[in-house]
Amino acid sequence: MLWDISPIPYSNISQHEHEQIEFLATLSRTMEFSLYLSNPACIKSGLHGLGHLYHKYPKAGLIVEKFLKNSHNLSGEIISYAQDAKIGCVL
Repeated sequence: MLWDISPIPYSNISQHEHEQIEFLATLSRTMEFSLYLSNPACIKSGLHGLGHLYHKYPKAGLIVEKFLKNSHNLSGEIISYAQDAKIGCVL
């Protein structure tokens, strides 16, 4: 998955905390967008990225929580993966 090989979520783009938070917020919005696509692989990729991002940007867990609350007809696999991603437990 992209989020496993990309250094983007783990890089420190700035020494300024505000800029770092804005960067992580923008990155999380990209991942959130993928949660609402129809392809299950895209959804899982977004969940995976948010799970990795959670440790630097805990709001990622809130994004996953919102996704679970607002989405219907999710497979058991996606629900289970989302529950793990919500607390930063992705492999």
